[in-house]
Amino acid sequence: MILLSLDNFHMLKTFSLTNNNKINLNTAMFWILVLLLGVLPSTLQHEEYGKFSYANNILSFQEVSTTDGVSEIVHEEDGLDPKPPSIFERTSISKVFLLNRNLTAIQEGTFNGFGSLKVLNLDENLISHIPERVFDGLDSLMVISFKRNQLEQFKIVSSSVRSLHLSKNLLKKVTNEMFANTPSIEILNLHGNILEELEPLAFSSLGDLKSLTLSNNRIKTLPDDIFVHCPEIVNLYLEDNQLKALGGSFQPLKHLITLFLQNNKIAEVDSRAFHNLKDLNTLDLSNNSLVTLHEAVFKHLDQLGELLLQNNQIEDLPDAIFGDLSKLSRLLLNGNKITSLQADIFQGLRELRNLKLGNNQIRSLVKGSFTGLDRCYDLDLTKNNLSRLKTDVFTGLKSLEQLILNENELSEVDVGAFNGLDLLYIISLENAKIQTLDALAEMGGLQIIALRGTKFQNDTELRVGSKLYKVNTYQTWVLA
Repeated sequence: MILLSLDNFHMLKTFSLTNNNKINLNTAMFWILVLLLGVLPSTLQHEEYGKFSYANNILSFQEVSTTDGVSEIVHEEDGLDPKPPSIFERTSISKVFLLNRNLTAIQEGTFNGFGSLKVLNLDENLISHIPERVFDGLDSLMVISFKRNQLEQFKIVSSSVRSLHLSKNLLKKVTNEMFANTPSIEILNLHGNILEELEPLAFSSLGDLKSLTLSNNRIKTLPDDIFVHCPEIVNLYLEDNQLKALGGSFQPLKHLITLFLQNNKIAEVDSRAFHNLKDLNTLDLSNNSLVTLHEAVFKHLDQLGELLLQNNQIEDLPDAIFGDLSKLSRLLLNGNKITSLQADIFQGLRELRNLKLGNNQIRSLVKGSFTGLDRCYDLDLTKNNLSRLKTDVFTGLKSLEQLILNENELSEVDVGAFNGLDLLYIISLENAKIQTLDALAEMGGLQIIALRGTKFQNDTELRVGSKLYKVNTYQTWVLA
């Protein structure tokens, strides 16, 4: 037995009992714990006061007499037998964390009297059922987290909860009734379940919903009216599902800022799918099965800042497809099957800074392909089928600082190919078949040339026009 005395406890603010099996506190000493702000992982026992019980792995609260002062209970796995923290007054507790305790159920009435409870975290347990009215009377409860449990169904009554986390459970369907009695939810996380179906009115009671996470499930379709009753959603996460087509489901979401749809099987997008998303800033459609895009699909997205289309099967870019994206700063088209870039295809992207076109099948560039990209400073054309760069082919890229042309043939580069690139700082020509560097001679700002895998790779010095470049330890040639 460890005996703790009152000496020097009068200024106690934090009391840590980590890695102690059992500590007995006499009644007189216990009143000092009024000053406690937290009780850390331990096995703390005092039979004169109430405590959580984990008997048979079912969570309940055993009421005895109580005391005041503790506002937070933290009890995580500490290698000890799963015995409860204790010595706290229910009416003053604002946060309860009971993580990784092998709990399988919650007893009805467990939280009766916890009127000040604001945060409840029961992550990483084995809970498969939650009594529907177990949170009755908890009018201050705002955050509930049941991540990494074994819930197959979920339905509770709580008019106060704002943030609900149910990721990594075994939920298969979001029914029309599931959230009918939790109308104040603003953040809902259902990531990593096995959801296959969303019933049409699944979120109909969640008019205040701001953030909805449905990623890493098995969702194949979105009902047309699924978001009609929650128009305040700002962030929507649907990545890593099995969606094949996008229709009009998003049209009610006029305040949406981020929409993540990557890593699905999307092959078809309705021309009006995104038309009402006037506040949208980020749209991620990467790693899908898109082959064609309707010319009007991105119309009216004048606040869009990031458009991610990499790793699809896109073969062609329709005229004016990017015409309304006046605030777009980042466009990723790498990893597609684009064969050509027509003149003025990027016209209107006056704020674009970063353009990725690598790993496509582009055979040639024409003058005017990059017209309108006055602010673009990073262009990547790695691993295409470019064999020749004609004079003035990069016209329009007056702010370009980095140009990546790795793994192209480039057997012929006209002397005026890089005209207008006065701010170009680095050019990368690695693994290209370039035969001469004459086209670089008049580029006054060029500081770095990357030539690994070319006929120049063994040269320690390169004379380009009147300038001398010397190789460094990274096998790039730097202006001397």
